[in-house]
Amino acid sequence: TPGREFLLRVSYLEIYNE
Repeated sequence: TPGREFLLRVSYLEIYNE
């Protein structure tokens, strides 16, 4: 599902946004 890839990208951005 494309939504799953979107969530992974959002999580990646949030984790590396420190």
